[in-house]
Amino acid sequence: MKKNFRNHLFSYIKKKIDEKKTGVFLSFASFFYRKLIFLRNLFYEKKIFAQKKASCPVISIGNITCGGTGKTPVTLLLSEILIGNGIKTAIASRGYRSKSESKTVIGAQGKGPLFPPEIIGDEPYLLAKRCPKILLGVGKNRFKSCVKLLSKGAQIILLDDGMQHRKLYRDLEVVVLHGNRLDLKKEHYLPKGFLRDEPKRLKEADLILVNHANKNDFTRILDSIRVYSNAPVCVIEALKEGIYSLDNSQKYSIENTPVGVFCAVAEPEPFFKQIEEKKAKIVNRLVLPDHEGILDKDLQKFAKSCKRAGAKLLVCTEKDAVKIKTCDLCLPVAYERISINISHGKENWEKLIDKAINLISE
Repeated sequence: MKKNFRNHLFSYIKKKIDEKKTGVFLSFASFFYRKLIFLRNLFYEKKIFAQKKASCPVISIGNITCGGTGKTPVTLLLSEILIGNGIKTAIASRGYRSKSESKTVIGAQGKGPLFPPEIIGDEPYLLAKRCPKILLGVGKNRFKSCVKLLSKGAQIILLDDGMQHRKLYRDLEVVVLHGNRLDLKKEHYLPKGFLRDEPKRLKEADLILVNHANKNDFTRILDSIRVYSNAPVCVIEALKEGIYSLDNSQKYSIENTPVGVFCAVAEPEPFFKQIEEKKAKIVNRLVLPDHEGILDKDLQKFAKSCKRAGAKLLVCTEKDAVKIKTCDLCLPVAYERISINISHGKENWEKLIDKAINLISE
């Protein structure tokens, strides 16, 4: 009942935002949310609210709009680079809507995830699976996570989705922006729009990454950002590694193949577009709220409807793939594996890496 209500509420709000018909109630709620964010930031700026400092460098990776910007693959790439430099790297994640969110647990100790995604969350689980050597702390209280991670030997901590978690001091601030939402003056605050923080906070960024943008339009991108920040800028893009079976034993070619697609991500359209770019024929789609797990019975129902429509395969995102429990379906399930490529401003990315490494040696 609670889950169904949340699903309907999510669908309703997103539909109204997309249609630009948010109405009085959402506008009213957005007004108060904006005031709340303003006061919260003011209290931190005036030192009324104090920040706690971990005894190792902390790098925050976050955004100022709701989901879909690509924070997780950026966190993964940064983790891999730091580990490749011999640095014991940890990630502190909230584990949104997981069973560990209200606790503080160590979700990985350098040998992959210790718990399933429903315990530590889909994104933390995915990070630990893709980068097995990381340490992982999960829970709302990121400072407690940092203390536990330090006891496990962490030399640097990445604060996943950390921009709004101002309780914890960060040494470097990395912000990921959506290329279609750079005109922030036109954006509305939640729940009327997707804005979750004040654009002026971009001044605090040490590096701004822009995803879902045309890399050949770098001048426009830079002009949009310079309204708010003089931080170095990179343009990033999804590097599509291919479509794989859930156990990674098979790589699929989906060109001219009828497929059903499903996902529970904040921005489903880029995923659908990537599947269409592979020249697959999408016969049916299922979109769930971000981080939602698809129930076995619902996946069974969706698979049957796709098969009736002629589908030969079901395709989901990697974040959704880790949550699938059933294998007894009328169609095989595959996921799209992606990583991040720095397509413009690579020198700015490399300077950030150098700063991070230098922080450890200080």
